[in-house]
Amino acid sequence: MFLAFVALLAVVVVGLLARKARPRRVAAPLSFMPPRTRQSDDWLSRVSCADFTRKPILNAGERAVLEVVDEVLKNARPAFRACPQVSLGEVLQSPDQEAYRAINSKRADVLIVNEAGLGILAIEYQGAGHYQRNAPARDAIKKEALRRAGIPTIEIGHGDKRPDVQTKILLGLNPILDLPTGNRR
Repeated sequence: MFLAFVALLAVVVVGLLARKARPRRVAAPLSFMPPRTRQSDDWLSRVSCADFTRKPILNAGERAVLEVVDEVLKNARPAFRACPQVSLGEVLQSPDQEAYRAINSKRADVLIVNEAGLGILAIEYQGAGHYQRNAPARDAIKKEALRRAGIPTIEIGHGDKRPDVQTKILLGLNPILDLPTGNRR
């Protein structure tokens, strides 16, 4: 019995010593920088040597439309905001990753958002040179994704006059503005 006790004590002591001898895991420091990769190093090197200049976010026609949208919102619903050149990938989501990739880099010329920051109306400006190459296909993809998310789209043409633009915007907003405050999209 004494030998069994000594054997058990020896096993416990050896186990404790082995435990102390093992290196302890130290938590890695938190880092808010992504891990560096060869590609990111290449890009950083490339960007560090390149010249960059600012450019306007909107062309003249889009800027004119944004001014009208701002004016309409100021009078109709001051809490709503007009956001130019919004990436659909930032305001739409889908569990279908292929569908999401199809819209991720597409942009709405102007997106009106409600007080909660949710998109409620998309505005597409069709300038004079709009219908070139695959523009109709790109537009169809954007409009369908927005429609499926419950965000209507209106189109403003380059020949539309200011009163016509105001009317189109108000008609697009009308179903939203007519909802009771608690049920607004």
